[in-house]
Amino acid sequence: MIDQLLLSLVLIVASLLAGVAVGLFRKQLGPGEKKMASAAMTVLVLLLIFFMGVKTGLNRDVMSGLGAYGLKALLLALGAIAGSVLCVMAFDRFTSRGPSR
Repeated sequence: MIDQLLLSLVLIVASLLAGVAVGLFRKQLGPGEKKMASAAMTVLVLLLIFFMGVKTGLNRDVMSGLGAYGLKALLLALGAIAGSVLCVMAFDRFTSRGPSR
């Protein structure tokens, strides 16, 4: 169990460092590369969400207790989304002031 956790942690850190290295050496991406990177990120995030759903659906404990804490989880998720949107709007408002707008 600990070996798999350590391997996962090493893979995450290695992926992050590889991305930073690419960013340092490339400096800028061309328009086509930006579009391809954006599409790849979207696909990978959707795959991550899909596999999280699969893992949740396979977990009998979670599925059997869904009625008990499902509404709380939904409200928590909606609150997090609303809070994130409000923070982005506030950040945009405070950083966009000045002669440029």
